[in-house]
Amino acid sequence: MIRTALIGDSHAKVVFRPMEKILPQAGFNPIYKKAENGWGLKKHIDRGLLPSLQQAKPEIIVVSLGGNNHQTKTASYQKTVDKLLSTAKSIGSRIIWVGPTTSDTARAPNTERRHEWTHQFLQKYLPSKDIDYINMRYFTQSGWKNDGVHYPSAKYKRWAEMVTDKMGELKESLKPGMSPLMIGAGIAALTLLTAGTAILVKKRKGSGFMLPSQGPAPHPAVEIAKHLDGLITKNNELARRSDAEPWRRN
Repeated sequence: MIRTALIGDSHAKVVFRPMEKILPQAGFNPIYKKAENGWGLKKHIDRGLLPSLQQAKPEIIVVSLGGNNHQTKTASYQKTVDKLLSTAKSIGSRIIWVGPTTSDTARAPNTERRHEWTHQFLQKYLPSKDIDYINMRYFTQSGWKNDGVHYPSAKYKRWAEMVTDKMGELKESLKPGMSPLMIGAGIAALTLLTAGTAILVKKRKGSGFMLPSQGPAPHPAVEIAKHLDGLITKNNELARRSDAEPWRRN
């Protein structure tokens, strides 16, 4: 299953409860969860989110945030968002961002203004960074409790099902990217294998190149060459025995 982190606010605190139960059925394993009332992304980061993600190393990060964003200056909020995107990239994680809700303009006008600004920013910026964005504005445009912001439990349950269904649809495209460490390790391994093969070719062509057997610890490429050389020698010996004793083939 896909290792999944869940990060959110007061809405997500309720939504994540049923989500944790149904995510495994869709192939997602929730290994990390942090959702707090009144928290936006900046507060999460200030309280240690980034190192926590680096330690947990989720493959997918579900970010259900935006409702408590008070950074309504593009440069400031983008800088905060980029911190999360950078951390996710460094550990090879893919992000699915669940955007802010629609609030009642009659009962919570200031909240709705912030939600609208944040939604507009995220909807435009995140796709440019190859981040999947789930627009919650239409789904949440009615049915509030008395505060004009939050919803009854039935609404949150449907919210959980909707986001999980969307994650299932995106599952094939949610293959995490390779982190710089993984890429570096792959390049190093390929370099050593290439060098080892080159050493072996020189030896077997009779160029006078000898595999070192004494002295300080040999370079890893030399060890690879020795291993390949041993495999070829063993294979040749088996072939000679097979030719000399044809009855062994039956």
